[in-house]
Amino acid sequence: MNLTTMALDFYSKAFQLSDGSVVNVFIYDTCGQEKYNAINKSYYHKADAILLVYDISNKRSFNTIKKFYCQKIKEFCKKNIPIILLGNKADLSREVKTEEGIALALQEKYKFKETSCVKNENVADAFEALIEMWNIENSNNNNTENSSQRLSSQINKNK
Repeated sequence: MNLTTMALDFYSKAFQLSDGSVVNVFIYDTCGQEKYNAINKSYYHKADAILLVYDISNKRSFNTIKKFYCQKIKEFCKKNIPIILLGNKADLSREVKTEEGIALALQEKYKFKETSCVKNENVADAFEALIEMWNIENSNNNNTENSSQRLSSQINKNK
């Protein structure tokens, strides 16, 4: 059974970083449905990091990321935020080659990973990698504005 996100889902989870500190992560799943684009724009401005998710068994999903979301991120997000391009559903028959995902990630200067939520492969690793990227970026910027170490992560799912 596939569950589709309707407009926006919100989750909160504490993650422990490699240095032992704990980060409270607020995850906004903004879904990839075009009818919700007006709502989604408001979340781009607030995002501290992004998992940009596409379905590897659906070429249209990847093309939407490539033609639409990459541009919206440039247009609405803060500069230099950590982004991972994430090919999901690696357990299914693939329409998008791994090399295509890697090429897009390199072109856009994103990190790249593939996951299978069904098999629980690389899911935690993707979140941990994004949080570590954010932590490094945040440490490099000496950002004292946010001493509680809050991280908002926006997930775009194209289903």
